[in-house]
Amino acid sequence: MPPLIVTISIGGLKHELSMVDKDEYIYYIPLAIRKSISDSTADVALQIQGSNFPDYKLSDKSLALLRTVMNTSQELPIALPPKVHQSKAERLVELKDLFEKKLISDKEYLDLRIKILAE
Repeated sequence: MPPLIVTISIGGLKHELSMVDKDEYIYYIPLAIRKSISDSTADVALQIQGSNFPDYKLSDKSLALLRTVMNTSQELPIALPPKVHQSKAERLVELKDLFEKKLISDKEYLDLRIKILAE
């Protein structure tokens, strides 16, 4: 099984990505990181512990292809500012739904839950 967390480096700046679907081995890349990949001219590399290629630098061709298919305009609804008409309870239900569908990681769920409750 792949690691639950991989690291992506964009020009030396490192970000941790969590696996959000353990059955399909899917990692979620937040919008800010996708935008950084799209806008940067720097090297992009993945660090995947326990793999045959623990440090994998994306080739120019792979990076160009990634930039053409990567969504850089939308984030998960829960990451956007709250809608004016949504109560805390409604936002917590929406957050739990995203978590149960494995669209956000455990850490993202807990962080956002704390943020909503603190408002």
